[in-house]
Amino acid sequence: MFKVSPKGRVKVFNKIDADTIYKKRRGQFAPQALRFFNSRTISKYNTIYREYQKRLAQDMQARGVMLSGAELNGITMQLNGDLTPFYDRVTKILSRVALSEKAPLALFVEGTLSIKSSDSGEFDRELEFQSPYITTQEFAKIVPRGKNKITHDPSALVRSRVHSAVAQVLQDNGLVSISSVRRIRRLSMNKGKPRSQWMVDLYGKKMKWSGVGMEDAVISEVTFKVVPAMRGKK
Repeated sequence: MFKVSPKGRVKVFNKIDADTIYKKRRGQFAPQALRFFNSRTISKYNTIYREYQKRLAQDMQARGVMLSGAELNGITMQLNGDLTPFYDRVTKILSRVALSEKAPLALFVEGTLSIKSSDSGEFDRELEFQSPYITTQEFAKIVPRGKNKITHDPSALVRSRVHSAVAQVLQDNGLVSISSVRRIRRLSMNKGKPRSQWMVDLYGKKMKWSGVGMEDAVISEVTFKVVPAMRGKK
């Protein structure tokens, strides 16, 4: 529950605030860091979203986050079912940010997928996704008086986090990407077998593929942005 003061300050009603519970006080509206909220959710509230964008810009300016306007507001890519260029673009952006930052930074990727049916090839729907956080310290080392170093190739991390978000939103709508279908079909354990018998190796254990029975979908286009987490501000 949100509340905006006459001066435009955003306050949030938090019934489970630790200090409120400890002192047995009645819950009240209080300033709250907006980084804890899904940006798509707060975008429905114009005043709150303007405050969020303002504070995000201030935070990035203070920290010198190396993200361009397009990367913050939305990049559109044509995919035609192949998600590799999308993952590569995100990896390149995160690598550049990690090399320029002087403090660990958490970011997430959110956007909209344009879906086409693999049967008709016609536009079907648009679906929104948001990835889990990816922190720069997971693949880079900060050097205080020198150049930062990439310690691990971030491409696998990006694929894991971003793909999980994309796959989940497709699955929630009874869909599976055509790229996943092609990848599972090529596995040696599935060669020559009907789709109803396809298996995957999950943590060393063979399991039935979750895409069995779902409709194939071609992700023809993605519009995405990279969003940095803000420091908690009061």
